[in-house]
Amino acid sequence: MNWTFESLETPELICVVCSGLFTSADFATMFDELLVLPYWHKLVPIFLDQKNLEVAETSWKELMDASDTFIRHNSNFAYTKISILFGSQESYETGLRFAAITKQGTKALVRMFRDEQKALDWVAPEAKQFAQTAGRGPRIH
Repeated sequence: MNWTFESLETPELICVVCSGLFTSADFATMFDELLVLPYWHKLVPIFLDQKNLEVAETSWKELMDASDTFIRHNSNFAYTKISILFGSQESYETGLRFAAITKQGTKALVRMFRDEQKALDWVAPEAKQFAQTAGRGPRIH
């Protein structure tokens, strides 16, 4: 799994663009790295662009492990808006399963999307041009 981070100052937003094959271990590393970014702080909205991430075939165990990671970070993401963009219906459905598993253990405000503009409009309504202007991050893993 690969990812890049990018910060947008106006409006304040962190964009995480993911690609490759999803693993819960990489998911955990990605969130650990996000939390030490100089521009990250509690309540900053997060846009997870996963349209190029293979998640449709993710096993139940991987979903549970990813959910455990997310719940472990609940104190960092409580009341934070996080939109997750998926590239296929199958991946979107996997995302809905993740959300159902995680829902009771987190106070983060997480929504799943198939449409990029709707995802941005929800997470940061002022970010209408972000998808067209973002350089999509300086850091690749």
